[in-house]
Amino acid sequence: MSDLLDRALPLLPHPQRLHLGPRKWAPRRNWRFSEGPLHWSFGAGKNASSLFNGLTPPENASPEAYALVAGPDGVAAVARHPLGLLRARATLRQLLALAGDAAIPETRIADWPDLPVRGVHLDLKYIMHRKDYLMRWLDTLAEYKINTLLLEYEDKFPYRCHPVLRHPLAFTEAELKAFLAKARGHGIRVVPLLQNLGHVEYILKHEEFAHLRRNGWHTEYDTTKPEVLSLIREILDDVLRFHGEDEWVHAGGDECFSLLREPREIAAKLYGRHMAKVLEHLVARGKRPLIWQDMIAGLPPALREALLRRIPRNTLLCHWQYSSIPKAATRGDALSKDAPAIQGAFDMERWREFRRAGFDTLGVSCKNWGSLVPMYSRCVGENIVEMIRAAHRYDALGTIMSSWACFNMPLPMEDLGMALGADRGWRIRRETERRGIEDAWARLRFGLPDARAVEAIHLLGGQIELPTKETRLGRPIHLPYWGYMDLVLHYPNAHEDRIKYGAAGFPPGIAWRRIAERRIALYAAAPERATAAEALRRFARQARAAREMLPPLRRKARRGRAELEWLEWAAKFRRHAAERFLLLAEGGTPAARRKALAESRRLRAGLRKNYRWFLEPSQTALQAASLFEGEEALLQAGTVPAKSTGRRIERTARGASLTARGAAPQLPGPAARGPP
Repeated sequence: MSDLLDRALPLLPHPQRLHLGPRKWAPRRNWRFSEGPLHWSFGAGKNASSLFNGLTPPENASPEAYALVAGPDGVAAVARHPLGLLRARATLRQLLALAGDAAIPETRIADWPDLPVRGVHLDLKYIMHRKDYLMRWLDTLAEYKINTLLLEYEDKFPYRCHPVLRHPLAFTEAELKAFLAKARGHGIRVVPLLQNLGHVEYILKHEEFAHLRRNGWHTEYDTTKPEVLSLIREILDDVLRFHGEDEWVHAGGDECFSLLREPREIAAKLYGRHMAKVLEHLVARGKRPLIWQDMIAGLPPALREALLRRIPRNTLLCHWQYSSIPKAATRGDALSKDAPAIQGAFDMERWREFRRAGFDTLGVSCKNWGSLVPMYSRCVGENIVEMIRAAHRYDALGTIMSSWACFNMPLPMEDLGMALGADRGWRIRRETERRGIEDAWARLRFGLPDARAVEAIHLLGGQIELPTKETRLGRPIHLPYWGYMDLVLHYPNAHEDRIKYGAAGFPPGIAWRRIAERRIALYAAAPERATAAEALRRFARQARAAREMLPPLRRKARRGRAELEWLEWAAKFRRHAAERFLLLAEGGTPAARRKALAESRRLRAGLRKNYRWFLEPSQTALQAASLFEGEEALLQAGTVPAKSTGRRIERTARGASLTARGAAPQLPGPAARGPP
């Protein structure tokens, strides 16, 4: 195990103060747990009670502060608040896991968080995990001392006022009560998120609400109609039935694309008037509202100041940013509150302005950007860390790591990013080195002695996007398989329809074969096709390397074997997908197509096996269709789109004329953009 970052014990988050003694210990069968008002012990009788001698809570204002001692006689903890005892129990669970692998040194800890809010986001709109898995997932949040859950329901809430909004996989009332009770029992603040202006396609797609669409858009309310505010208040009050004890409510308010087409003065007036009424309704219900900041931040100074005067001053402004700070920027002053604002992709000037105006803020990063496996090494890890540094620098309450359902990312694959954010938010440091955290995570998650499993994750975290600047698509295309932006290949008017009808998900009647054909046609027309082909071959080589690393690790793992088996499947699929794409695009023999088809069917069966422990069956079927159906149809038919012989190709599909030309394919980090 690496000893970088002073990790003599691989705990996540790493404690503020950790002292190790000479003796070793491991839990004994006769140890029992005993709890008092502000203390607990885990040991045997009088020996355990003696552990409290000289043990006092740290002098820190945080209610999550605690002190803990562990050794051959047992484990004991004290705190000044019940939350501190909960955080101490999270440390106990990690200590017991490590001591179960091998005896560990006696330990004395004094601990508290640097950031008051350390949150994660659960977006339920497009991909629904199994309810039993989500209940276990809450235990993982508690283990990492995550204390805030931003819960975006969309259609997965058990609505009473408008039952048509319920998805078949929505929580039942009993399931939701149990989920919320468990989260609160772990000391996690639950913040329900309901969109109240844009991103409301889950409501406006229904014909009974069609008259409330702005300019026919399914994604946005027409706020000039009084029925809109009445509907919003009904839905909010319905949701608040389950959140009476939760102080914060997120009202959305981001990316109102139709409204943004109005002159700025009109857009600012309509937005401010509507959102002020929504926020006032929440304040009247005794709640503290939160909103996304982008619609305000993008206005000219005078309009921005006027809009800020309209919203309640206790509103929390959530500053999202999913890119990371420019590579050329200097990071040595990242913790200095007097340093100039960093310009470029991670510009925080608006954040500073909101703080001067008297608003509390939260920073929001993204922990699941990628395809099947997040792009930790290229953007996700850096985005999480830099957002935490910015939150500290601008005196924010903390950060939330968003997780957008449009990426169709399995929650188990987001664990590494969550651990990284939890660690850095608990104990902010200047170091940019993350290897120590990766070693600690591999030891805790799998019982493995080093971070080779993380190296495999890095190999699988690449993403290829084919530029389509000179087409009418409006977005790059993902290679070599389905990516969340690829709905532009489904809609007649490409990205225009994508933002009008919904950002992602799987619309009814989606033609997977046609999408696969169009993706190959765009690749065939790219002048840098040779570069794209080499990127795909590199993609396959990286997946093959990860596949070779993982089986020995899975056999040695003491826990988490299901996650490692899923990674093995992902490595096999990504290699196959790259080779399959090149076979279809470049041509291949009938025998090669038959072989690829047989492998595709085996991998589809593997998907069903490896997804079943965390994803609902109907959702697993959708994932399988997106990754296999179109390409299998082409392999089975034995036909592929015609190759392009020139620098330009015109193809028509569902009324959209495509012209492909552009720069070389790349493996980019995400551009700065809002919650999809």
